[in-house]
Amino acid sequence: MALTVEQKVILVIYEQLGCELSEVTPSAKLGDGELWVDSLDGIEIAMSLEVVFDIEIPDEDMKEGLSVQDIIDYVKSKTWSN
Repeated sequence: MALTVEQKVILVIYEQLGCELSEVTPSAKLGDGELWVDSLDGIEIAMSLEVVFDIEIPDEDMKEGLSVQDIIDYVKSKTWSN
């Protein structure tokens, strides 16, 4: 069975941050929130999402304070418009 967009995004974030999978929930915030992310982590997450979903993510779109759900919604909007 294929993974959903939500599951793929959560797995990308989990793999990039090396945190507990249970910490990567849709409501978790990246940055200084529940999931600590520095600028390099943000770039690596964006690059991984670009590869997994075959999309382009401008640097300014990956800003601090986004929730995992914000990223899921963003990826859905980019993949549905292709």
